[in-house]
Amino acid sequence: GVVNWFKSRNNETLKGSLAFVPWIVQQSYFEGGLDEGKIIMHRGSGAVVFSDASGFTALTERLAVKSNGAELLSQCLTAFFT
Repeated sequence: GVVNWFKSRNNETLKGSLAFVPWIVQQSYFEGGLDEGKIIMHRGSGAVVFSDASGFTALTERLAVKSNGAELLSQCLTAFFT
């Protein structure tokens, strides 16, 4: 009945949201190491880039009104970073 339907819908929602949960949290959960109040730490290599693209806000405002604005913005960003 309703309980089974709700459980099914809840499971579908959770599966869809896993893409937004960091893998280290997922791993801790499945290994049984995710307790309330416990801090999960992971050390690894990484990089951070700070960049300023002159005129970016004006560009996004112009592209926002176009039907293919997101694709054009993606092309601009790819060209800027490569």
